[in-house]
Amino acid sequence: MESSASSVKKYCVLCQNISACELLHRAKKTISTNREGEFSPVAHDFGIYSDILKCLECGHIFADSNPKENIVEKYEMAEDPGSYFKLWEYRETNCDRAIKKALRFCPDKRPLRVLDIGAGGGIVVRHLQKLGHQVIGVEPSRALVKMAMEKMGVSLYSGTLEQFLKNGDSFDLVCMLEVIEHLQSPEKEIERIGSLLKPGGILLITTPNIKSFSAKLLGTKWWSFRRMHLHYFSPNTLKELARKFCFHMVYKGIFMKTFPLSYYLQNLGLPCSRIPQINFTASLGDMTVIFKKTKQQQ
Repeated sequence: MESSASSVKKYCVLCQNISACELLHRAKKTISTNREGEFSPVAHDFGIYSDILKCLECGHIFADSNPKENIVEKYEMAEDPGSYFKLWEYRETNCDRAIKKALRFCPDKRPLRVLDIGAGGGIVVRHLQKLGHQVIGVEPSRALVKMAMEKMGVSLYSGTLEQFLKNGDSFDLVCMLEVIEHLQSPEKEIERIGSLLKPGGILLITTPNIKSFSAKLLGTKWWSFRRMHLHYFSPNTLKELARKFCFHMVYKGIFMKTFPLSYYLQNLGLPCSRIPQINFTASLGDMTVIFKKTKQQQ
C-alpha cells in the first residue's frame, strides 16, 4: 500500500468536516470522463480509479473525486450493454440472500412497504413484489427504467431519492444494494432514508468492504477500486455513519454472489470461451449490513 508522508485537507463524509487525509493509492490509468458505458451497471472499468485517500481523523477511505462533477447526470445517461439482463436470474438469487436476512428484522406483517434505491432494471422490485410486498423502485438511469418495464414488467420512479422525497411516503424496509459506494454524499442519502423509514424500520445495505480479506490480499488490484466507486466502507465506518442518523446496526455479514464461472474469468480478462457452464459462488469482498431505525440516537 502506498502512503504519503504529507497529508491533504479534504471533506470527509463520516467526520462531516474538512479533515487531514493521507494518500493510500495513487490514481491508476488515464481517467476519462467520457468513457463509453462507464457508469452502466456492468461497466468494465476495473483498475481505473482516482487517488484513494484515508481520513486521519476517522479512518474512512474514499476516492479523491471532483466534487463539482455531476455524477447523477452520468447515471441518468447510463445504459445496459446487454449483459445485465442476460444474467438477471443470477442477480435475483444474489439479492435474495441479502433480502431474506433483512426480512427477519422487519415487522411480521404482509404486505411490507418497501423502497429500493438504485433499482437498476427492477430485479429486486419484481422479486419483492412476487413475495407479496408493496414495492417502489427509484432509479436515475432513464434507459434502465424503460428496460425494467420491458423486461421485468415493473414500473420504477425515474429519478433520485432526493427527487422522490417530495412524494411523502413512509416505508418498513429500504434496500440499497450496491449503491452507497457510488454516491457523492452518502451521509445525505442516509439522512433522507431516515426521514422515510418508520420507527423500527429496516435499512439493508450491500457494499464493498475495504477491510475484507479480498481487499487486503489484492491491494491496488482489488476489483472494487473502480472509477464509479467513490467511497469504501468497512463495517465500522458504515456503522458510525449510520449512527449519526439514528440507525442501529443489527446484522453484518458477507455478501455472497453466484455467477457462471465464465463471468468471473471474463471480468478478470482471462479466456473463457471453452469454459463449461459451471456456477460458482464466492465472496468478492462485499458485505451485507442491516440497520434498524431508532426513535432517538443511540
